[in-house]
Amino acid sequence: MLTSMLTDSCERRQLGQARGYIRKRENGSYEVFVYLGKDPLTGKPRRRTGTAGTRRAAEQLRTKFLSAADKGDVNTSKATVAHLLQRWLDTADHEFTTRTGYERYIEAKILPALGNAQVRKITTETLDLFYGELRRRGGAKGQPLAGSTVGKIHFILRAALGQAVKWGWIHTNPAEQAMVPKYIRQEPCLPTPEQVARFMEAAWERDPDFATLLWVGMVTGARRGELRGLRWSHLHLDEGYLRISRNLVQRGGERHEKDTKTHQGRLLELDDVTAQILAEHRARCEERAAVCETELRPDGFVFSLSPDGTEPVIPDSVTQRINRLSARLDVHVTLRALRHYAATQMLTRGIDLRTTAGRLGHGDGGTTTLRVYTHFLRAPDRRAAEVLAGSVPRPPGLAQPSSATSAPSGHEP
Repeated sequence: MLTSMLTDSCERRQLGQARGYIRKRENGSYEVFVYLGKDPLTGKPRRRTGTAGTRRAAEQLRTKFLSAADKGDVNTSKATVAHLLQRWLDTADHEFTTRTGYERYIEAKILPALGNAQVRKITTETLDLFYGELRRRGGAKGQPLAGSTVGKIHFILRAALGQAVKWGWIHTNPAEQAMVPKYIRQEPCLPTPEQVARFMEAAWERDPDFATLLWVGMVTGARRGELRGLRWSHLHLDEGYLRISRNLVQRGGERHEKDTKTHQGRLLELDDVTAQILAEHRARCEERAAVCETELRPDGFVFSLSPDGTEPVIPDSVTQRINRLSARLDVHVTLRALRHYAATQMLTRGIDLRTTAGRLGHGDGGTTTLRVYTHFLRAPDRRAAEVLAGSVPRPPGLAQPSSATSAPSGHEP
């Protein structure tokens, strides 16, 4: 055994200049390794392997591999879906949160079913059967998987297979013709103003710091990562506004601070009540810092775990506290629900679409806002209809409408 190891080591050194080596296996066959240099995109080493029954055949195979590599003919016919997806992740320009989401779907749904399949053998029928199986029993405990989730999985496979076409691994993209479940947007599940009031009252009683985070989320419509990334230097309470320009995301112990979701910062006006709430929150933080014989850092986080403000709150802990309080009160309140609540309150109370979109951080001028909250625009639209109808005389002989039919419809609180 030792002699074999020494022989292998000697062969590797001798063949190192040739970018490959041969290793004898325990069953008597030979394994060939040929290095193909570094990937020009990822910088990672590439190699090609094969097996042969005799030493001479192994030498011939190594020579063949090296010759093909010199001609630029890299064999990818046996590349698996797992290999393709990893290559796609390594070369695509994905943000941290986007990549994290893709990795989760790949590991949990795609690899168990298709990971070992060769890319060239993936057909449109393969994908249709895969998507159908996901829809039937691809969820937790064998439950059906939502069509929107299947759509995200399809997006990953279509993008990766499309890259395989560009790389010359396959000639056509089988995902282009695959049948994808239609995505039906669900209306946001909104708490009522009474439920929000009861929830906030309970939060103030339990923890003013926690309630301050919820209050700011409610009146600004900020996302969870934006609230976590809010620093004292972003607050301008004397002028009555704050600036949202950072988004703090976390996966396990890995934390990333980046631009907002739309890569656009925004200045949000503050009402007097919110400005006072934040001023009192800062006073509490300064008092705690003094007790710990430190100072509140000017660039510290507004919602922090440390006395000086250097450590932001943990995202999962925020969500868990909200869920526990919601369960205790038997109401459906989450940070996302508070964001939806802010949007619908603005729209149904006459705030124009552009202002609402800007406050929520929708960077498309209102397209996203309109798509998500169209059904909450009925009351303003009814008022618009009445204004137009009232701009000209009524038809002669038309009966006056009853109060029941003339009352504005919609979701106005």
